[in-house]
Amino acid sequence: MKLFNIFPAPIRHLLFISSITMINAQVSLAAPLTYTDIAPILLGRCAMCHMPNGMMGAPPENYRLDSYAETISTTDRARVVPGNALASELYRRVIGHAKPRMPFNGPPYLSEPEIEHIGQWINDGARDANGIAAAEITGARIRLHGTLNNQRSLNGLNLVINSNTRIKKNPSIGDYVQVRGSVGANAEIIVDRIKRK
Repeated sequence: MKLFNIFPAPIRHLLFISSITMINAQVSLAAPLTYTDIAPILLGRCAMCHMPNGMMGAPPENYRLDSYAETISTTDRARVVPGNALASELYRRVIGHAKPRMPFNGPPYLSEPEIEHIGQWINDGARDANGIAAAEITGARIRLHGTLNNQRSLNGLNLVINSNTRIKKNPSIGDYVQVRGSVGANAEIIVDRIKRK
């Protein structure tokens, strides 16, 4: 109960109200999921660090997870690509494709149902609490980490590589790499640079 009290009153209220939705959502993953379905996960396991004056001071990498607007923000770069969980840094961190795996205080990490909820919510369009899908983010900058399955795939995410793509440090299949680029018209990742880490 003391851990619950570290959150400001509005977040405590949302956690309490949303916990009922979370229990119902575990019974069935009826599509489409909305922010209300995943808010208890983000607020309960992630926002303690990813909020102003959180447990680590400023939010790590300036990424806040204490509201819908901040979660889907593209101000710095896109961390959620509506319609494409595998292209979303948020999902890649909680599933363990990107390092360090989140939440940072894991293990235990998120449960399989919690990870599935986040992935489905993103694939369903990262809808707000009213069920309205997030706006398209074509052109938004992106940075991803993961393992190359082949020269055009990052943990199963197909990459759009062209003559402008820069390859650094000769990454090979199975290498952990950083990918920088932008979001294309169909939520695909257009790669500017692949670099072995």
